[in-house]
Amino acid sequence: MSIRVDNLKTEIKGLLESIQVLRSKSKVEESDAETLRTYLGKITDAQTKLADEELADKVEADFSRSAHPEMRGGEIHEEQKVPVGKFLQAVASINGVSRAMPLSEARSILETRAPSGMSEAVPSDGGFLVGQQNGALLADRVWDPANVVGLCKRVPISGPFDGLKFPVIDETSRADGYRSGSVLAYWKNEAASTTSSKPKIGEETLNLEKLFALCYATSELLQDATALEAFITAEFAKEMKFKLADALFNGTGAGQPLGILNAPCTVQVAKETGQSARTISFENIVNMYAQLFSGSNFSSTRWVMNRSCIPQLMSLAVKVGTAGYPLFIPGNSLSGTPNGTLLGVPIEYIEQAQTLGTAGDIYLADFSQYLIIDKAGIQGASSMHVNFLTDETAFRFTMRVNGQPLWKKSVTPFKDASTSRPVSPFIALAVRA
Repeated sequence: MSIRVDNLKTEIKGLLESIQVLRSKSKVEESDAETLRTYLGKITDAQTKLADEELADKVEADFSRSAHPEMRGGEIHEEQKVPVGKFLQAVASINGVSRAMPLSEARSILETRAPSGMSEAVPSDGGFLVGQQNGALLADRVWDPANVVGLCKRVPISGPFDGLKFPVIDETSRADGYRSGSVLAYWKNEAASTTSSKPKIGEETLNLEKLFALCYATSELLQDATALEAFITAEFAKEMKFKLADALFNGTGAGQPLGILNAPCTVQVAKETGQSARTISFENIVNMYAQLFSGSNFSSTRWVMNRSCIPQLMSLAVKVGTAGYPLFIPGNSLSGTPNGTLLGVPIEYIEQAQTLGTAGDIYLADFSQYLIIDKAGIQGASSMHVNFLTDETAFRFTMRVNGQPLWKKSVTPFKDASTSRPVSPFIALAVRA
């Protein structure tokens, strides 16, 4: 029981005692009626707040139970999972819609297998909270490590928090006296004095934003759990993943994640002198690779580019006199690995990268340096009343998520301080128009 609940109960008790004292007076005054109404109004307000606080305590306790691994960032056991189609079919049944699923089976799924433990209909909107484990079935595909979103550093947010505060090092250069802000170590002779140093540490705040999707399902579709499973899981997982990836690269940071293209830490490598429009040269690739931070984690580093770059990529070559030799043959043959690697780094082709010749058409990025926060996976709710006359049930899906690079800015390299070639975990090729 929280302190707020105790305080509200104490307040109500005190108001009741005041009412008893007021009503026990032998002589009734004109102001007594107004005073009584004031006491009763305060009691009503306090009771409303008390009900809200007790419900909040219950929800927090349910979400904190060890039986809910998703809230701890853990995995849900296969035997605990319920197919999305079956669950949404149960949702419709429990809300009073006549479906093929027996009501007893619907209640069994909702009451005994929903991971959050919340299986009560919501009276205020006639809807039903979709269970956490079924949201996790959709989220599994969003966080698939086979795509660039899954390579990012992910921090699940739990409890009564809507964001994350995390420390950052204020570092602008890798030269002596600037690493970690101003940390410096010395080779010291015996008894010689040493100047102290300390890191410059700042703090960043990243608050959750909301990704939203809405789906209408006809009564015919709800009667076929298999079709509903395929439709909901495939289409909404793909859309959530697509929007996250788009924000990861192109987001403005206002009401959505800050994308790599717009981040202050991203280094844009200029085109070569005289370079033709809409081209990619061997020199572009080498210069991008040269400005990648030396401490990058190559297990999470990828070349990411729009598929319109493929013809230019396949034409990369080093000129030797009037001849030359090709630089990029994926899998060492045209029948080899489709995507291949470039300078040993795997290539990913994505729709969200800009078209050939535009800044952001090709990146070299260490995605472990991009932070994504999310809370409780993908959440859902349903209502049969929105489109009652057309016999459709509305399913709403929301995902509270946000992201930004862990670096605030690019830095000057250790032994290259006299040049304008900063390094960063995020490199993009500038416009070639």
